[in-house]
Amino acid sequence: MADERNTHPEEEIPQSNAARRLKGLGIDPNAPPADAVEVAPVGFWENFWYHHKWKTIICVSLVILFVICTMQMCTQNSYDLYVMYAGPGYMTPNETLSVQSAFGQLVPRTEDTAQQTVMVSVINYMNAEQIAEKKALAEEQGVEGFYVDLHGNASELERFQMEVVAGNSVIYLLDPLLYESVKEAGGLLPLGEVLSEIPAAAIDEYGIRLGETDLYESISALQNLPEETVLCIRKISTMSVFKGQKKSEEAHARHTAMFKALVSFESAE
Repeated sequence: MADERNTHPEEEIPQSNAARRLKGLGIDPNAPPADAVEVAPVGFWENFWYHHKWKTIICVSLVILFVICTMQMCTQNSYDLYVMYAGPGYMTPNETLSVQSAFGQLVPRTEDTAQQTVMVSVINYMNAEQIAEKKALAEEQGVEGFYVDLHGNASELERFQMEVVAGNSVIYLLDPLLYESVKEAGGLLPLGEVLSEIPAAAIDEYGIRLGETDLYESISALQNLPEETVLCIRKISTMSVFKGQKKSEEAHARHTAMFKALVSFESAE
């Protein structure tokens, strides 16, 4: 008997529906698979970076910021007393140092306490009226190329505002308009709570006109500041809660003693 498989060569092996669909698309379902594409192995760090890139960037940035802040805190000089001048006046670094030294000499001390160190910060800021006056004066004097750095001036104002809110400075020497802004915000201590007697140079219950004090007449570097500069003292900062209440009160007591010394100073002449 002849083999039936050879008598009907045209018969095909039954195919599945999927095979028929592939064949209809011109794809031979019985064709051998194409060679697999070789993929290079991915290293550990490449895989890690792919999945954790942004978390790594954020963590590294925070670590760098922490290290920078720590280094600044460790290298920053610490002073016993802090004074801030803000206004259109200008003092050179050497003049500022001479004021610091002079103020330090006036601070009350006892046999048990060393001379306290003083830091004077200078913020050079001009309001719109002062800028206009300076431009007019430059034109009058024939000064060419006069220029006011408005961006830098705005930055100085921001610096002043930050110092008032969260800075170390307690004793202020302020341009009258800046003085009014701090007074209206309730940031100043009344003179009556610090001094036993209100001096004749007082302009109101919070400030003293610097130009009418013996201090101004005796320290030549201070005369670089306008006479209408106001001497005043700040209340304990609301940020003291972050520094420790007791520590803040002790620091404010030191500044109060210094403020009294500055106001009551009398020249030898």
